[in-house]
This record gives sequence, C-alpha cells and structure tokens, in this order.
Amino acid sequence: MTASRFHGREAVLSRLDQSHASGKLGQPLLFVGAEGTGKEQTALEFARRLNCARPDACSPADRCESCVKILSFQHPDVRWIGPAPATVSEDEVRELFAAMIANPLHKSAWSATAAIGIGDPDHPGPLTIRSLIQFLRRRAFQSPWKVAIVADGQRLNAAAANAFLKTLEEPPPRTVVMLLTTGTEGMLPTILSRCQKVRFQPWPTQELAD
Repeated sequence: MTASRFHGREAVLSRLDQSHASGKLGQPLLFVGAEGTGKEQTALEFARRLNCARPDACSPADRCESCVKILSFQHPDVRWIGPAPATVSEDEVRELFAAMIANPLHKSAWSATAAIGIGDPDHPGPLTIRSLIQFLRRRAFQSPWKVAIVADGQRLNAAAANAFLKTLEEPPPRTVVMLLTTGTEGMLPTILSRCQKVRFQPWPTQELAD
C-alpha cells in the first residue's frame, strides 16, 4: 500500500520508478507545468518512495520512520527550498512546513514576490542555494538517497542560478535534484540543458475528482 500523504501524478511516478529501477537517475529533473498540476506532491512522493525503509509493507496506518520524517519535512536527507526573503528565520520555515503539511497546496506569503537567493557565504540561511549545495555535499545520514526539491525554480535569481550550475552538471552520487517550474522562460539555457524535462498537464477530470 502507498504511505503517501501527497497525491502525485501516477503516470509520472511510474516513469520515475522505472528510471530508478534501471539505474538512470543521475540527471537532474525539471518538472514543468502550471500551478496546481501536482509537481510538488509528485516530487515529495518520489522522495518518499526512494527512501522508504519498508516499501512492501509500509502503509498509512503503519509508516516507516523514513516516510514519517519525509511527510513532515523533517528527514535529514530530503531538503525542500523555495522563494523566500534573505532574512527568513528557521522558525518561519518551520511555520511554513506546518502549513504545507496541513494543506499541500499552501503557498507562503513571500512566494509571489521573493526570489530564490544564493545566500551569504558564512550564514546562507535555510532556503538558499548555498544551503542546498552544502546539504548535497554531505553524505546521506539515514537513507539511501539524498533528495533536493527546488520549488518555483524559475524564481532563481542570477547569482543563485549560476552558483547551482556546477551541482546540476555533476550531482553527487545517489542524489536526486528536482526543480519545479511553471515555465522555463528566463531560466538559464545552461540549467535547462543539464536537466531532464518532465511535463505536467492539467489533471484529467476523473483523476482530479478522485
């Protein structure tokens, strides 16, 4: 049974599962689709599937420790970032995650105006590209895969985008990077060329109803 708190796109997840099974997960993934097409839920569900400790036995009523942590944004090997002010605090990020757990479609108050920044070299802040690069450079602590999810990737500012290029070109072993975007206009061509594009279409009527 699925231990998902999120409702991802099964057709996309099936293709990603096949890539995982065949050992073809080296290239970063670029999820492209309008708001509300399931990009973020699919990314979180794929992170859960990659690191589930009991894939044949895990269920909503009896989740493994890894799934519980991923579904509550507390897993040490799974990191989510998105647009935020440079001054955002750890407490504000925890409040954001609590709101996202309560409502997977929740958007922060900053999402419409903030960018994804590069971060200060010494104190990069929790939702910056430098903090994400530092996270990816460390070895996995608990699970087989390190996973980075970059929401609203089209909002990377110039410094952050350029800083992220090297990581996207040569991701560390056993890492999956997923950039989620509503469109690719304005994104660096060098970022687009390093990623495998995955298109998200609007939900079919019956699937949306379910």
